[in-house]
Amino acid sequence: MGAADELARQLVEYDDRLALEVLTLLEGRLGGKRSGSVDESVEFLADAEQARLQTLMRLEDTDSSSGSTAEWKSEFGHSERLRHFALALARSLQTR
Repeated sequence: MGAADELARQLVEYDDRLALEVLTLLEGRLGGKRSGSVDESVEFLADAEQARLQTLMRLEDTDSSSGSTAEWKSEFGHSERLRHFALALARSLQTR
């Protein structure tokens, strides 16, 4: 079990309503619908290409020509870690 999976499991055990709220916020941050439905969240987050496309579009919208490639890669990597955690959180909520 990875760190994201363990953190997700602990958050669900601590407070599943809080976990659902965090999931909804993360889904919105990643370009999803913020549906509040765990199943819809899993569907969006598990489709890596769709989620990455939303991230790339968001990065392009906020892109400044002064940003370096390293900064762009760092932001993209951060979004991927958010997606991985959000997916772990959604799956933990499904199995509670």
